Amino acid sequence: MNRPVRRYIINAACVWLPLGYLSRKSPFRLILPFWHCVAEETPPHIRHLYPASTPRTFRHDLEVLVKNYRPVSAQEVLLHVTEEKILSKPSMLLSFDDGLTEAARIIEPILSGMGIPAVFFVNSAFIDNQDMFYRFKVSLLIDRLKTMKSPEGIFEIISGRHPVAISSKHQLHRFLMNLSYQDMGKINSIAELFDLDFTAYLKIRKPFMSTSQLEGLIEKGFEVGAHSIDHPRYASIPADEQVRQTRESLDWLRRNFKINTACFAFPFTDSGVSESFFKEIFSDHPGNPDLTFGTAGMKDDTWPRHLQRIHAGSTSMGIKGLIRSEYLLYNLKRLSGTSYVKR
Repeated sequence: MNRPVRRYIINAACVWLPLGYLSRKSPFRLILPFWHCVAEETPPHIRHLYPASTPRTFRHDLEVLVKNYRPVSAQEVLLHVTEEKILSKPSMLLSFDDGLTEAARIIEPILSGMGIPAVFFVNSAFIDNQDMFYRFKVSLLIDRLKTMKSPEGIFEIISGRHPVAISSKHQLHRFLMNLSYQDMGKINSIAELFDLDFTAYLKIRKPFMSTSQLEGLIEKGFEVGAHSIDHPRYASIPADEQVRQTRESLDWLRRNFKINTACFAFPFTDSGVSESFFKEIFSDHPGNPDLTFGTAGMKDDTWPRHLQRIHAGSTSMGIKGLIRSEYLLYNLKRLSGTSYVKR
């Protein structure tokens, strides 16, 4: 069955299959929805990457989820995957990536008001707004580009410095969107051309949470996990750097906060990460995590303590349609023998 036909069947079935029925009948006793940002208006450092969920939409999504799933903590999930505790009802663990300030200002009050636990994954280099995720820098560059009236001189300079021919805003936009973690020097040099001061933006806008905000989350019963040091795509960095980014970000959390369950969520995705990494990261090394999380949706994994999450932040079908489609796609993959993540 080709992908368009499979997707058509899934979307059609999603219209009438009750979520409660799917959650009860599925072998999946645990779902793991995650978000990045919840805000009334998507901030400039995110605006050109993905839309933020509004507080109203987010609250509605939570109301749908709690009708069908019991909220659990990371500690309960660890007991579940190590077979020390059975999840008797369909359950969910919510999580939030990147340590954005909206997590403390908007997300936490909503979760607290509804009595829902969650894990907040943070990058140790960004807390207290010491530095910025390279993709956020790209979004700010694009935001500045859109307001430029006569950027032809900049087109010429960038074309001269890099092996690319740029003669329009559209071409420069595409060039910026393709910049990677390894292009941080290019990003910073282009910011100088744009007269864009990332340090000033961090100081004034404060896009990331502070240490005190993280402490506040923990005091209110929420869990905090690591999301690497500075958010590289793991498949693009060497194996030893993958291990370093993981252990050092967890070590930073352990040194600065009271962490009961050591959780790590891959930045971007775990796609392309080798089996040897997981052998190393689930060895007896004291700096290793208790649980790790990918972003492949509802899938099985060969490592019991590595769990795949569902991106719930920017779906056009609503949370109910999204989870329904994940169940149906998972069942189709089980029938075809492709439900396991391949490494």
